[in-house]
Amino acid sequence: MAGLREQKKAETREAISLAAARLASERGLDCVTVDDIAEAAGVARRTFRNYFPNKESAILHAVDVFVVHYVRFLVERAASEPLLVSLEEAAVALVTSPHGIDRVL
Repeated sequence: MAGLREQKKAETREAISLAAARLASERGLDCVTVDDIAEAAGVARRTFRNYFPNKESAILHAVDVFVVHYVRFLVERAASEPLLVSLEEAAVALVTSPHGIDRVL
């Protein structure tokens, strides 16, 4: 179990990453600045820089988390299940999870 400080840091990283992915999806990557992302996440530009070196890494973090959750759902499937069924069921579980829909968008 992570301590309160670590939990708060993870929440901040998540908020920044999701804001970056959402803004890039809405406006296009070239039309989004670090300041835009920081404002949308409710943090200072300096806080953004404490977590990510640039806007691209913030967006890629969202993709990383998406993949980690997908792999976790996939690993939880029965080994005897056909591969295509496992892939599909893991995808459905991911999209319907609290972590899924923002990252899919």
